Amino acid sequence: MSNLNSFIGGIRIPKNAIETVALGMPIEKLPHPDRVRISFSKPAPPAVSVGDRVLLGSPLTAPDVKKAEHASVSGKVSGIELDSDGNALSVTIENDKLDEPAPSVVPFDKKLTDTSPEEIHSIIKKAGICESLDGISVARRIECALGGTRRLIVNCTECEPFLASRRRLVLERPSDILNGAKILLRALEVNFADIAIDNSDISAIRVLEDAIGENPLLRLRVTGDKYPQSDKTLIVNAVTGKEPPARETTSQLGYVVFTAETCAAIFRAFAQGMPQTRRIVTVGGDCIAEQKVLEVPIGTPLSDIVSYCGSYTAKPAAIISGGLMKGTRLADDSCFVSKRDVGFLFLSDAYIKPVEATDCIRCGKCVDDCPMHLLPNYLVRHASVLDLKKSLAMGLRSCIECGICAYNCPSGINHVYHIRRAKEAYNAEKAKEESDE
Repeated sequence: MSNLNSFIGGIRIPKNAIETVALGMPIEKLPHPDRVRISFSKPAPPAVSVGDRVLLGSPLTAPDVKKAEHASVSGKVSGIELDSDGNALSVTIENDKLDEPAPSVVPFDKKLTDTSPEEIHSIIKKAGICESLDGISVARRIECALGGTRRLIVNCTECEPFLASRRRLVLERPSDILNGAKILLRALEVNFADIAIDNSDISAIRVLEDAIGENPLLRLRVTGDKYPQSDKTLIVNAVTGKEPPARETTSQLGYVVFTAETCAAIFRAFAQGMPQTRRIVTVGGDCIAEQKVLEVPIGTPLSDIVSYCGSYTAKPAAIISGGLMKGTRLADDSCFVSKRDVGFLFLSDAYIKPVEATDCIRCGKCVDDCPMHLLPNYLVRHASVLDLKKSLAMGLRSCIECGICAYNCPSGINHVYHIRRAKEAYNAEKAKEESDE
Protein backbone atom coordinates (compact mmCIF):
# COMPACT_ATOMS: atom_id res chain seq x y z
CA MET A 1 0.00 0.00 0.00
CA SER A 2 1.33 3.44 -0.92
CA ASN A 3 1.56 6.45 1.36
CA LEU A 4 -1.63 8.40 2.04
CA ASN A 5 -2.39 10.98 -0.64
CA SER A 6 -4.75 13.93 -0.74
CA PHE A 7 -5.37 17.31 -2.36
CA ILE A 8 -5.27 20.87 -1.08
CA GLY A 9 -8.60 22.24 0.15
CA GLY A 10 -11.81 20.35 0.74
CA ILE A 11 -13.41 19.44 4.06
CA ARG A 12 -14.09 16.44 6.24
CA ILE A 13 -17.81 15.98 6.80
CA PRO A 14 -18.53 14.08 10.04
CA LYS A 15 -20.86 11.10 9.66
CA ASN A 16 -23.72 10.52 12.06
CA ALA A 17 -25.58 7.34 13.02
CA ILE A 18 -28.28 7.73 10.35
CA GLU A 19 -25.74 8.13 7.56
CA THR A 20 -23.62 5.12 8.52
CA VAL A 21 -26.50 2.62 8.57
CA ALA A 22 -26.39 2.02 4.81
CA LEU A 23 -22.63 1.35 4.90
CA GLY A 24 -23.37 -1.97 6.60
CA MET A 25 -26.24 -2.95 4.31
CA PRO A 26 -25.52 -5.61 1.67
CA ILE A 27 -26.76 -4.94 -1.85
CA GLU A 28 -30.33 -6.16 -2.30
CA LYS A 29 -32.10 -6.77 -5.59
CA LEU A 30 -35.37 -4.89 -5.83
CA PRO A 31 -38.34 -7.18 -6.62
CA HIS A 32 -39.72 -6.78 -10.13
CA PRO A 33 -41.35 -3.39 -10.76
CA ASP A 34 -44.64 -3.62 -12.67
CA ARG A 35 -43.30 -1.26 -15.33
CA VAL A 36 -40.18 0.65 -16.21
CA ARG A 37 -39.77 3.92 -18.07
CA ILE A 38 -36.45 4.41 -19.87
CA SER A 39 -35.55 7.87 -21.16
CA PHE A 40 -33.08 8.88 -23.85
CA SER A 41 -31.27 12.12 -23.05
CA LYS A 42 -31.64 13.29 -26.66
CA PRO A 43 -34.46 12.17 -28.96
CA ALA A 44 -33.45 9.48 -31.43
CA PRO A 45 -35.63 7.18 -33.54
CA PRO A 46 -36.56 4.24 -31.27
CA ALA A 47 -35.86 0.71 -32.43
CA VAL A 48 -39.20 -0.50 -31.01
CA SER A 49 -42.88 0.33 -31.43
CA VAL A 50 -45.86 0.34 -29.09
CA GLY A 51 -47.12 -3.22 -28.73
CA ASP A 52 -43.74 -4.87 -29.33
CA ARG A 53 -42.50 -7.48 -26.90
CA VAL A 54 -38.95 -6.79 -25.82
CA LEU A 55 -36.49 -9.00 -23.98
CA LEU A 56 -34.00 -8.15 -21.26
CA GLY A 57 -31.08 -6.43 -22.98
CA SER A 58 -32.93 -5.77 -26.25
CA PRO A 59 -31.81 -2.52 -27.90
CA LEU A 60 -34.35 0.31 -27.69
CA THR A 61 -32.28 2.61 -29.92
CA ALA A 62 -30.62 2.25 -33.30
CA PRO A 63 -27.07 0.78 -33.16
CA ASP A 64 -25.41 3.95 -34.46
CA VAL A 65 -26.61 6.34 -31.71
CA LYS A 66 -24.04 7.87 -29.35
CA LYS A 67 -25.61 6.42 -26.21
CA ALA A 68 -27.41 3.12 -26.70
CA GLU A 69 -30.36 2.22 -24.47
CA HIS A 70 -31.68 -1.25 -23.74
CA ALA A 71 -34.70 -2.89 -22.16
CA SER A 72 -34.02 -3.45 -18.47
CA VAL A 73 -36.83 -6.03 -18.19
CA SER A 74 -38.72 -8.27 -20.57
CA GLY A 75 -42.27 -7.34 -21.46
CA LYS A 76 -44.53 -5.28 -23.73
CA VAL A 77 -43.85 -1.72 -24.91
CA SER A 78 -46.91 0.24 -23.78
CA GLY A 79 -45.85 3.78 -24.60
CA ILE A 80 -43.32 5.96 -26.44
CA GLU A 81 -43.44 9.65 -25.61
CA LEU A 82 -41.50 12.87 -26.13
CA ASP A 83 -41.14 15.13 -23.13
CA SER A 84 -42.78 18.57 -23.12
CA ASP A 85 -39.83 20.39 -24.70
CA GLY A 86 -38.96 17.62 -27.15
CA ASN A 87 -35.48 16.98 -25.74
CA ALA A 88 -36.00 13.45 -24.45
CA LEU A 89 -37.84 10.32 -25.48
CA SER A 90 -39.25 7.78 -23.03
CA VAL A 91 -40.15 4.13 -23.63
CA THR A 92 -42.48 2.46 -21.12
CA ILE A 93 -42.35 -1.34 -20.77
CA GLU A 94 -44.94 -3.43 -18.91
CA ASN A 95 -42.85 -6.00 -17.05
CA ASP A 96 -43.81 -9.65 -17.60
CA LYS A 97 -41.42 -10.49 -14.71
CA LEU A 98 -39.75 -13.29 -16.65
CA ASP A 99 -36.42 -11.49 -17.26
CA GLU A 100 -36.11 -13.43 -20.52
CA PRO A 101 -32.76 -12.37 -22.03
CA ALA A 102 -32.39 -11.21 -25.62
CA PRO A 103 -30.54 -13.57 -28.02
CA SER A 104 -27.72 -11.00 -28.18
CA VAL A 105 -27.00 -11.41 -24.45
CA VAL A 106 -24.17 -13.94 -24.65
CA PRO A 107 -20.71 -13.90 -23.05
CA PHE A 108 -17.77 -12.63 -25.09
CA ASP A 109 -15.86 -15.75 -26.12
CA LYS A 110 -12.36 -14.44 -26.93
CA LYS A 111 -9.40 -14.07 -24.61
CA LEU A 112 -8.69 -10.48 -23.66
CA THR A 113 -5.14 -10.79 -24.99
CA ASP A 114 -6.55 -11.76 -28.41
CA THR A 115 -9.02 -8.86 -28.46
CA SER A 116 -8.18 -5.58 -30.16
CA PRO A 117 -8.86 -2.18 -28.55
CA GLU A 118 -11.30 -1.50 -31.40
CA GLU A 119 -13.34 -4.62 -30.52
CA ILE A 120 -13.46 -3.62 -26.85
CA HIS A 121 -14.54 -0.10 -27.74
CA SER A 122 -17.32 -1.47 -29.98
CA ILE A 123 -18.67 -3.76 -27.24
CA ILE A 124 -18.67 -0.95 -24.66
CA LYS A 125 -20.48 1.35 -27.09
CA LYS A 126 -23.12 -1.26 -27.94
CA ALA A 127 -23.63 -1.93 -24.21
CA GLY A 128 -24.56 1.73 -23.66
CA ILE A 129 -22.37 2.07 -20.58
CA CYS A 130 -22.35 5.55 -19.05
CA GLU A 131 -20.59 7.08 -16.07
CA SER A 132 -22.70 7.66 -12.97
CA LEU A 133 -23.64 11.24 -12.04
CA ASP A 134 -22.61 12.91 -15.30
CA GLY A 135 -24.12 10.31 -17.65
CA ILE A 136 -21.23 10.64 -20.11
CA SER A 137 -20.81 7.78 -22.57
CA VAL A 138 -17.80 5.63 -21.63
CA ALA A 139 -17.21 4.80 -25.31
CA ARG A 140 -17.00 8.52 -26.08
CA ARG A 141 -14.50 9.09 -23.26
CA ILE A 142 -12.35 6.23 -24.55
CA GLU A 143 -12.39 7.78 -28.03
CA CYS A 144 -11.20 11.10 -26.63
CA ALA A 145 -8.46 9.44 -24.58
CA LEU A 146 -6.96 7.14 -27.20
CA GLY A 147 -3.32 7.81 -27.97
CA GLY A 148 -2.69 10.25 -25.14
CA THR A 149 -3.37 8.19 -22.03
CA ARG A 150 -0.52 7.38 -19.68
CA ARG A 151 -2.46 6.05 -16.72
CA LEU A 152 -5.91 4.74 -15.83
CA ILE A 153 -7.32 5.60 -12.40
CA VAL A 154 -10.28 3.64 -11.02
CA ASN A 155 -12.19 5.74 -8.51
CA CYS A 156 -13.48 3.61 -5.64
CA THR A 157 -13.79 6.53 -3.20
CA GLU A 158 -17.13 7.70 -1.85
CA CYS A 159 -17.14 10.79 0.32
CA GLU A 160 -20.67 12.21 -0.06
CA PRO A 161 -22.82 11.98 3.09
CA PHE A 162 -25.36 9.12 3.12
CA LEU A 163 -24.12 7.40 -0.07
CA ALA A 164 -22.90 3.80 0.30
CA SER A 165 -23.51 2.09 -3.05
CA ARG A 166 -19.92 2.35 -4.30
CA ARG A 167 -18.52 1.13 -0.99
CA ARG A 168 -20.83 -1.87 -1.01
CA LEU A 169 -19.82 -2.68 -4.60
CA VAL A 170 -16.16 -2.65 -3.56
CA LEU A 171 -16.84 -4.93 -0.58
CA GLU A 172 -19.07 -7.41 -2.42
CA ARG A 173 -17.84 -7.45 -6.03
CA PRO A 174 -14.18 -6.42 -6.12
CA SER A 175 -13.32 -8.88 -8.90
CA ASP A 176 -15.93 -7.29 -11.20
CA ILE A 177 -14.29 -3.88 -10.69
CA LEU A 178 -10.74 -5.11 -11.20
CA ASN A 179 -11.57 -7.26 -14.24
CA GLY A 180 -13.36 -4.28 -15.77
CA ALA A 181 -10.23 -2.23 -15.14
CA LYS A 182 -8.12 -4.81 -17.01
CA ILE A 183 -10.47 -4.55 -19.99
CA LEU A 184 -10.09 -0.76 -19.94
CA LEU A 185 -6.31 -1.10 -19.84
CA ARG A 186 -6.48 -3.10 -23.04
CA ALA A 187 -8.89 -0.62 -24.65
CA LEU A 188 -6.70 2.38 -23.74
CA GLU A 189 -3.42 0.57 -24.46
CA VAL A 190 -1.83 1.55 -21.14
CA ASN A 191 0.26 -0.61 -18.85
CA PHE A 192 -1.27 -0.27 -15.40
CA ALA A 193 -4.12 1.19 -13.38
CA ASP A 194 -4.22 2.90 -10.00
CA ILE A 195 -7.14 1.73 -7.84
CA ALA A 196 -8.02 4.66 -5.57
CA ILE A 197 -9.78 4.11 -2.24
CA ASP A 198 -10.03 6.44 0.74
CA ASN A 199 -8.74 5.51 4.16
CA SER A 200 -12.10 5.66 5.97
CA ASP A 201 -12.94 1.96 5.58
CA ILE A 202 -10.22 -0.51 6.47
CA SER A 203 -12.37 -3.47 5.38
CA ALA A 204 -12.68 -2.08 1.81
CA ILE A 205 -8.92 -1.55 1.66
CA ARG A 206 -8.27 -5.12 2.76
CA VAL A 207 -10.75 -6.52 0.24
CA LEU A 208 -9.01 -4.66 -2.58
CA GLU A 209 -5.54 -5.66 -1.35
CA ASP A 210 -6.57 -9.32 -1.35
CA ALA A 211 -8.24 -9.05 -4.77
CA ILE A 212 -5.26 -7.29 -6.38
CA GLY A 213 -2.65 -9.55 -4.82
CA GLU A 214 0.60 -9.44 -6.81
CA ASN A 215 -1.00 -8.38 -10.08
CA PRO A 216 1.50 -6.03 -11.80
CA LEU A 217 -1.27 -4.32 -13.79
CA LEU A 218 -3.03 -2.91 -10.72
CA ARG A 219 -1.80 -0.72 -7.85
CA LEU A 220 -3.79 0.24 -4.77
CA ARG A 221 -3.56 3.94 -3.86
CA VAL A 222 -5.07 5.02 -0.54
CA THR A 223 -6.25 8.63 -0.36
CA GLY A 224 -7.46 10.87 2.44
CA ASP A 225 -11.10 10.72 3.52
CA LYS A 226 -12.04 14.19 2.38
CA TYR A 227 -14.84 15.77 0.40
CA PRO A 228 -15.00 16.12 -2.65
CA GLN A 229 -12.42 13.36 -3.15
CA SER A 230 -14.56 11.63 -5.79
CA ASP A 231 -14.22 14.45 -8.34
CA LYS A 232 -12.00 13.20 -11.15
CA THR A 233 -9.72 16.27 -11.13
CA LEU A 234 -9.13 15.91 -7.41
CA ILE A 235 -8.65 12.14 -7.48
CA VAL A 236 -5.93 12.66 -10.11
CA ASN A 237 -4.37 15.33 -7.88
CA ALA A 238 -4.49 13.02 -4.86
CA VAL A 239 -3.12 9.95 -6.65
CA THR A 240 -0.45 11.58 -8.81
CA GLY A 241 0.28 14.89 -7.08
CA LYS A 242 -0.37 16.66 -10.38
CA GLU A 243 -3.03 19.29 -10.91
CA PRO A 244 -4.40 20.24 -14.33
CA PRO A 245 -3.66 23.86 -15.26
CA ALA A 246 -6.63 26.17 -15.73
CA ARG A 247 -8.90 25.12 -18.62
CA GLU A 248 -7.08 21.81 -19.08
CA THR A 249 -8.71 18.48 -18.35
CA THR A 250 -7.29 15.41 -16.65
CA SER A 251 -7.32 13.65 -20.04
CA GLN A 252 -5.06 16.38 -21.46
CA LEU A 253 -2.58 15.50 -18.72
CA GLY A 254 -2.73 11.85 -19.79
CA TYR A 255 -4.92 10.52 -16.95
CA VAL A 256 -8.30 8.88 -17.48
CA VAL A 257 -10.61 8.30 -14.53
CA PHE A 258 -13.50 5.83 -14.45
CA THR A 259 -15.65 4.87 -11.47
CA ALA A 260 -15.86 1.47 -9.85
CA GLU A 261 -19.45 1.16 -11.13
CA THR A 262 -18.34 1.72 -14.72
CA CYS A 263 -15.62 -0.94 -14.46
CA ALA A 264 -18.11 -3.46 -13.04
CA ALA A 265 -20.60 -2.68 -15.85
CA ILE A 266 -17.87 -3.22 -18.47
CA PHE A 267 -16.95 -6.58 -16.97
CA ARG A 268 -20.61 -7.62 -17.00
CA ALA A 269 -20.90 -6.65 -20.68
CA PHE A 270 -18.02 -9.03 -21.49
CA ALA A 271 -18.60 -11.84 -18.98
CA GLN A 272 -22.38 -12.05 -19.47
CA GLY A 273 -23.00 -10.08 -22.65
CA MET A 274 -25.41 -7.91 -20.66
CA PRO A 275 -25.61 -4.22 -21.56
CA GLN A 276 -26.07 -1.61 -18.85
CA THR A 277 -29.57 -2.34 -17.63
CA ARG A 278 -29.23 -1.96 -13.85
CA ARG A 279 -27.98 0.58 -11.34
CA ILE A 280 -26.94 0.22 -7.70
CA VAL A 281 -28.42 3.06 -5.64
CA THR A 282 -28.39 4.11 -2.00
CA VAL A 283 -31.76 4.86 -0.45
CA GLY A 284 -31.18 6.95 2.66
CA GLY A 285 -32.14 9.83 4.89
CA ASP A 286 -34.08 10.37 8.09
CA CYS A 287 -37.54 10.30 6.45
CA ILE A 288 -37.40 6.79 4.95
CA ALA A 289 -38.36 3.80 7.11
CA GLU A 290 -35.54 1.48 5.99
CA GLN A 291 -32.28 2.64 4.47
CA LYS A 292 -31.02 0.22 1.83
CA VAL A 293 -28.52 -0.28 -0.98
CA LEU A 294 -30.51 -1.61 -3.92
CA GLU A 295 -29.74 -2.99 -7.36
CA VAL A 296 -32.63 -1.89 -9.56
CA PRO A 297 -33.54 -2.02 -13.27
CA ILE A 298 -32.98 1.22 -15.17
CA GLY A 299 -36.37 2.94 -15.44
CA THR A 300 -37.73 1.72 -12.08
CA PRO A 301 -40.25 4.18 -10.59
CA LEU A 302 -38.84 5.88 -7.50
CA SER A 303 -42.23 5.37 -5.84
CA ASP A 304 -41.67 1.58 -6.05
CA ILE A 305 -38.35 1.99 -4.25
CA VAL A 306 -40.01 4.07 -1.54
CA SER A 307 -42.65 1.37 -1.01
CA TYR A 308 -40.03 -1.39 -0.82
CA CYS A 309 -38.14 0.59 1.84
CA GLY A 310 -41.21 0.84 4.07
CA SER A 311 -42.42 4.23 2.82
CA TYR A 312 -41.93 7.49 4.71
CA THR A 313 -41.66 7.96 8.46
CA ALA A 314 -42.43 11.64 7.90
CA LYS A 315 -43.02 13.85 4.88
CA PRO A 316 -39.59 14.71 3.47
CA ALA A 317 -38.67 18.37 3.37
CA ALA A 318 -36.53 17.46 0.33
CA ILE A 319 -36.05 14.48 -1.99
CA ILE A 320 -32.57 14.56 -3.48
CA SER A 321 -31.13 12.58 -6.36
CA GLY A 322 -27.44 12.03 -5.62
CA GLY A 323 -25.55 13.07 -2.53
CA LEU A 324 -26.39 15.67 0.07
CA MET A 325 -23.71 18.08 -1.19
CA LYS A 326 -23.94 17.84 -4.99
CA GLY A 327 -27.32 16.25 -5.51
CA THR A 328 -30.33 17.64 -7.34
CA ARG A 329 -33.61 18.29 -5.57
CA LEU A 330 -36.62 16.44 -7.02
CA ALA A 331 -40.17 17.77 -6.98
CA ASP A 332 -41.56 14.43 -5.76
CA ASP A 333 -41.05 10.66 -6.04
CA SER A 334 -42.70 10.31 -9.46
CA CYS A 335 -39.40 10.09 -11.38
CA PHE A 336 -37.66 6.96 -12.73
CA VAL A 337 -34.15 5.62 -12.11
CA SER A 338 -31.64 6.55 -14.82
CA LYS A 339 -28.06 5.51 -15.56
CA ARG A 340 -26.85 8.67 -13.82
CA ASP A 341 -28.41 7.90 -10.45
CA VAL A 342 -26.32 6.79 -7.48
CA GLY A 343 -28.78 7.40 -4.66
CA PHE A 344 -31.98 8.98 -3.42
CA LEU A 345 -32.16 10.84 -0.11
CA PHE A 346 -35.33 11.66 1.80
CA LEU A 347 -34.43 14.37 4.27
CA SER A 348 -36.09 16.44 6.96
CA ASP A 349 -35.52 20.09 7.85
CA ALA A 350 -32.66 18.97 10.09
CA TYR A 351 -30.52 18.52 6.96
CA ILE A 352 -31.82 21.04 4.46
CA LYS A 353 -33.49 23.81 6.46
CA PRO A 354 -32.70 27.00 4.55
CA VAL A 355 -30.78 29.78 6.26
CA GLU A 356 -31.80 33.35 5.49
CA ALA A 357 -28.91 34.81 3.53
CA THR A 358 -27.18 37.95 4.73
CA ASP A 359 -24.32 39.96 3.29
CA CYS A 360 -20.90 38.35 2.95
CA ILE A 361 -18.80 39.04 6.05
CA ARG A 362 -15.53 38.26 4.23
CA CYS A 363 -14.52 35.54 6.66
CA GLY A 364 -12.60 33.72 3.91
CA LYS A 365 -13.86 30.22 4.77
CA CYS A 366 -15.00 29.60 1.20
CA VAL A 367 -11.60 30.63 -0.13
CA ASP A 368 -9.65 28.50 2.36
CA ASP A 369 -11.55 25.30 1.57
CA CYS A 370 -12.22 25.63 -2.19
CA PRO A 371 -10.55 22.55 -3.75
CA MET A 372 -10.29 24.33 -7.11
CA HIS A 373 -8.43 27.30 -5.56
CA LEU A 374 -11.06 29.83 -6.65
CA LEU A 375 -12.38 32.92 -4.85
CA PRO A 376 -16.03 31.89 -4.40
CA ASN A 377 -16.92 35.13 -2.60
CA TYR A 378 -15.98 37.19 -5.65
CA LEU A 379 -17.24 34.62 -8.15
CA VAL A 380 -20.73 34.57 -6.62
CA ARG A 381 -20.84 38.38 -6.53
CA HIS A 382 -20.63 38.45 -10.33
CA ALA A 383 -22.60 35.23 -10.93
CA SER A 384 -25.57 36.46 -8.88
CA VAL A 385 -26.11 39.36 -11.32
CA LEU A 386 -25.23 37.18 -14.36
CA ASP A 387 -22.16 39.22 -15.23
CA LEU A 388 -20.75 36.42 -17.37
CA LYS A 389 -17.56 38.18 -18.45
CA LYS A 390 -16.40 38.76 -14.88
CA SER A 391 -17.72 35.36 -13.73
CA LEU A 392 -15.65 33.62 -16.39
CA ALA A 393 -12.61 35.64 -15.37
CA MET A 394 -13.12 34.44 -11.79
CA GLY A 395 -13.15 30.77 -12.86
CA LEU A 396 -16.83 30.01 -13.49
CA ARG A 397 -16.02 27.04 -15.74
CA SER A 398 -13.51 25.62 -13.24
CA CYS A 399 -16.07 25.41 -10.43
CA ILE A 400 -17.11 21.79 -9.80
CA GLU A 401 -20.19 22.81 -7.79
CA CYS A 402 -19.10 20.79 -4.77
CA GLY A 403 -21.05 23.10 -2.45
CA ILE A 404 -18.33 23.53 0.19
CA CYS A 405 -18.62 27.32 -0.06
CA ALA A 406 -22.35 27.22 0.72
CA TYR A 407 -21.90 24.51 3.38
CA ASN A 408 -19.37 26.62 5.29
CA CYS A 409 -20.90 30.07 4.76
CA PRO A 410 -21.94 31.73 8.04
CA SER A 411 -23.99 34.24 6.02
CA GLY A 412 -26.10 31.50 4.44
CA ILE A 413 -25.22 32.46 0.86
CA ASN A 414 -26.17 29.77 -1.65
CA HIS A 415 -23.12 30.04 -3.88
CA VAL A 416 -23.96 26.96 -5.95
CA TYR A 417 -27.40 28.27 -6.91
CA HIS A 418 -25.96 31.48 -8.35
CA ILE A 419 -23.06 29.69 -10.04
CA ARG A 420 -25.36 27.17 -11.71
CA ARG A 421 -27.59 29.97 -13.00
CA ALA A 422 -24.55 31.72 -14.46
CA LYS A 423 -23.36 28.50 -16.11
CA GLU A 424 -26.81 27.94 -17.61
CA ALA A 425 -26.81 31.48 -18.97
CA TYR A 426 -23.32 31.01 -20.41
CA ASN A 427 -24.24 27.69 -22.06
CA ALA A 428 -27.40 29.21 -23.52
CA GLU A 429 -25.38 32.11 -24.90
CA LYS A 430 -22.85 29.75 -26.48
CA ALA A 431 -25.60 27.59 -27.98
CA LYS A 432 -27.21 30.68 -29.52
CA GLU A 433 -23.90 31.79 -31.00
CA GLU A 434 -23.36 28.36 -32.55
CA SER A 435 -26.89 28.26 -33.99
CA ASP A 436 -26.39 31.71 -35.55
CA GLU A 437 -23.21 30.67 -37.32
